[in-house]
Amino acid sequence: MGDDGQDAAKWLADGWGGVDAPTAGSEADQEQAAEEEHRVNTAIHRTFKSGTGAIVLEWLRGRTIEQPTFNPALVHPAEQGFTREGQNSIVREIERRMRVAEDGPPTARTKGTGK
Repeated sequence: MGDDGQDAAKWLADGWGGVDAPTAGSEADQEQAAEEEHRVNTAIHRTFKSGTGAIVLEWLRGRTIEQPTFNPALVHPAEQGFTREGQNSIVREIERRMRVAEDGPPTARTKGTGK
């Protein structure tokens, strides 16, 4: 896989966090950002793992990811496809953050005391 493919694979694995992540800063700043990220991931996990939240997430998935992204019969299929992929990425980001939250805080993982 070329550099472009590796970059794309890393971006997909990191989700939106790869776009927003600070590129520089002290170790304390990076740890604070990681803790904030975990706080948000935990809130998302709690919201969508609950009975009502699980119903909503299932509905979102059915209306986005499980539907076709492109429809070549439309007048502007590419624009519709890009819009649909944007919708899909929101649901994928929720699901990714829920998986990350289950791993425990990042500082606990690196210190060997996670989960």
